[in-house]
Amino acid sequence: MRSKPASLTATIMLGLMLVTGCTGAPPQHDVQTLPFNIAPQWQISDTEIRQAPSTGWIHQLGSSDLEQWVRQALKSNASLLEVSEKLKATGYRQQQINSSGGLQIDSRLSADKAHGLSGNRNDDTEGWILHLDMSWEFDLWGKQEALEEQARWQRISVEHEFRYQVFSLTAQIAQAWITIAELSLLEVLQQNALNNWKAVVNSVRRNVARGQVSNGDLQYTLTELALAESALEQTRRQLGKSARNIKIILGQYPTFDRKRLPTELPEVPEIARMDSPARIMMQRPDILMAQAHLAATDAAASAAYADLFPRLSLNILPKILTGDLSGTSSQESTLTTSANLLQPLLDRRTLKARVNLAASQADQAFWRYTDTLLNAFFEVEQTAHNTLQMKREWQAIERAQSIAIKVAENDKRDYQRGLKTLRDYLSSQRRVIELSQQAVNMQADCLRNWVALQLALGRPSLPENVRPEIGIPVH
Repeated sequence: MRSKPASLTATIMLGLMLVTGCTGAPPQHDVQTLPFNIAPQWQISDTEIRQAPSTGWIHQLGSSDLEQWVRQALKSNASLLEVSEKLKATGYRQQQINSSGGLQIDSRLSADKAHGLSGNRNDDTEGWILHLDMSWEFDLWGKQEALEEQARWQRISVEHEFRYQVFSLTAQIAQAWITIAELSLLEVLQQNALNNWKAVVNSVRRNVARGQVSNGDLQYTLTELALAESALEQTRRQLGKSARNIKIILGQYPTFDRKRLPTELPEVPEIARMDSPARIMMQRPDILMAQAHLAATDAAASAAYADLFPRLSLNILPKILTGDLSGTSSQESTLTTSANLLQPLLDRRTLKARVNLAASQADQAFWRYTDTLLNAFFEVEQTAHNTLQMKREWQAIERAQSIAIKVAENDKRDYQRGLKTLRDYLSSQRRVIELSQQAVNMQADCLRNWVALQLALGRPSLPENVRPEIGIPVH
């Protein structure tokens, strides 16, 4: 019985094994095999956790102006538009790789003049040749396929980079919106405190004139008044900076316009139920981006490995038309074909170094992917724990604020009756102001942490991208 003939690739591989050497192919990485174990569930208690909303987390903050800011940024933010162009470029790169298929076509028009040694002008000749060189390289070792795979994964990586840029930009706008609302509230509180200190100063001046208090008490109240003025101006400066910064994010000229700036902080939404840590790997764009980048570097390593082996190419039609420059006559060339087998020898060490470099870059991409995962899990665990702890801290500050208000009211009555000194009364007033500002700061911190948790979980912000399978938002 005749044995089945071996394939062309296997035959050439066997015949050239002595020339190419036994260089091992770079290993491919498995994104499911990680150097650490993934917890089956988050460590946070879910007793207070509610079902995830289906409208996007921006809607939970209850501001139509904030949603308008987000939509404006998605259309005009310069950084996002830059990534959008980068996405287009990777698409063009993929088209370029896929359309080549190892085929190269070059055309060349040349003119030449020959002069006879006899000196007879009749021996002089002038002519022209139109070359059309076509070369097709056989993809024996899968290099073209690896290059196409690399280009495909590079495009996918940038797609996820675009999605993550959208997520990050939305969170950045929400954080800026919360900060502006926080500063607006602080400005009101500090303006009220300043007015209060002015009233106290006027009262102390009258008491000094009556000889009821010393001049030192007046200087003490003037100091508090100056500190209140300084705090107010500092808050106004920060508010102006934040308002101008949001204009940059929205792709607009950085003016300070108080119109439509938030002046109140919303209630902090409850934590929505969280999927398992394993599921976050399938929805966070930065993790998917790192996965795609790893696959692209694996494909690049395979393409570099294919360069170690011989290249077989077919050339056809090196010359299609010739003619005489002194006349109008021309003639067609005969069809010419040739086959070339190119085996790198002298530069083999360079090619091996290129393979090792590509394999090292793939290993770097794997550890970068691992680091991305660990940081993602850390962000979720930390922000989730922060949510509950900050909520308890905020509640404690509110209790302290309520008690301080009662103490200040009692100290004011006791001061008016002569039972408390002026400094005791002013100290209790200052404590109320400080705790009121801390309560506003704490509420803003809780909101910022809640936004950070939505970003850490990779949750979509707007209704149109609630379902990840809808794809990348386009504008």
